[in-house]
Amino acid sequence: MNRAARGARAACLLALVALAPRAARAQEGAEATVVRTGFVPDPMVLHGTASGAAPLSIPEPAECAQGFFADAPSHVLVLETRMGFLRLYATGPGDLALAVRDAEGFWHCSDDRFGRHPSVERTWARGRVEVYVGTHAAGERSDYQLRLTEMRSMRPGVADGGDAGDERDLARDAGILVDAQSGRFDGIRLRRGFLPDPRYLAGDAALPAEEEGIDAGVLGGECHGLVSHAPSHTVELLDELDFFQLYVVPLDAPRWPSGRSPPLSLVVLFPDGTFVCDAANTEGLELSRARWQPGLFRVWVGLEPGQDPVRYRLGLSEIRRVR
Repeated sequence: MNRAARGARAACLLALVALAPRAARAQEGAEATVVRTGFVPDPMVLHGTASGAAPLSIPEPAECAQGFFADAPSHVLVLETRMGFLRLYATGPGDLALAVRDAEGFWHCSDDRFGRHPSVERTWARGRVEVYVGTHAAGERSDYQLRLTEMRSMRPGVADGGDAGDERDLARDAGILVDAQSGRFDGIRLRRGFLPDPRYLAGDAALPAEEEGIDAGVLGGECHGLVSHAPSHTVELLDELDFFQLYVVPLDAPRWPSGRSPPLSLVVLFPDGTFVCDAANTEGLELSRARWQPGLFRVWVGLEPGQDPVRYRLGLSEIRRVR
């Protein structure tokens, strides 16, 4: 090869090298966000505006038919490491849908995973991930925040840095009657130093015939079990208490079977709008803490899926270790 030919070839190669990054950027569409295991802060928050004119033109899964999306991805993630668990969820004032194409080419879609908020969580292979955030009406626009987290407890409205109003909105979207002034069973009003102590309220952990039940897991944290729309009980504290506890005692047995977790769950909506749930274990079902502010507390006693109804007493006490 003569000198002129070698020079022409070198110039061609240089031109291709110069064009390659530009072509790669054009193919990506959205600016890439690099993610690797242990990223901080967690959650990572990305912002955008969802809008779209048509559903995704992919054959499956069926969930991907929900929503209208733009042609280009809303976000591109470059996963530098395999992610053992990574959750992506979108929140905003509009009704959003989420579609994600992983590095292996598979689609994962979500509509109303947590209330009306979509979420995709799984193990992810290294590589390029395309994220599409859409709306439920063609041409609709909605600002949103897309959060990425490696923590399983991080969910919309509970642990995403939002305020108590987010939790109430999330619960309301799921069908929980967060503004109910009375429960399905007995309620009570208590002052500091109430007697007798403990006091008990009776109930039945069974869903009304017309309800399928709401998965309390949408509230995040330790919340679990199926609960009814309306609270089981309301407890109004008229004074601030230095210590207070709620606990569940089954009526059909003196205690929970040895070595087994209770088939029930306990969910409490505090007056400030936050939800607190009991992490059931072999010791029983109890929620206790210091300094309870006065106000109306809404209490749900839920049932684990597949469990038979359980009659119970809800104990209320200012005495530590009363059980």
